[in-house]
Amino acid sequence: METHATADQLVLDTIHTGLTVSSLDDAIAFWCDVIGCRLDVRKKLASGPALDSIVGVPGTELEIAVVVAPGGHKIELLQYDKPDDRTIYRPRSCDVGSAHLTFSVTDIDKLLDRVESAGWKRLGAPQTYPNGMRVAYARGPEGHTIEMMQLPR
Repeated sequence: METHATADQLVLDTIHTGLTVSSLDDAIAFWCDVIGCRLDVRKKLASGPALDSIVGVPGTELEIAVVVAPGGHKIELLQYDKPDDRTIYRPRSCDVGSAHLTFSVTDIDKLLDRVESAGWKRLGAPQTYPNGMRVAYARGPEGHTIEMMQLPR
């Protein structure tokens, strides 16, 4: 990990982006087969007070998978098996707490077709900026949002 920290800088780098999912199998299939990530690791985390304290949820049971996106960014997929009172959060892009991942893509239309075939929904038509960049959002069935940017050639 390369650092460019000054004496007062505390954050050194981005490690990964975490997404909570209901099914690791389904999430791995989407992120690897549709987006083109590769599976790096999958494991069940040890439950107990330390994990409960880290995530701020008593009684946590958790399995994770880490996929690596083209370009090297890591996405941690988290499947909570406990507690039983979990819910699915489906924010709109304007809702505070909403987040998205942005990918540089070669063909936005083909990727939109692929993500729609996987059960995701485009949030509107791709838009073209004056510089030629095309941009679109898609949202998955569990509320995760991705942005696709096709840079001008």
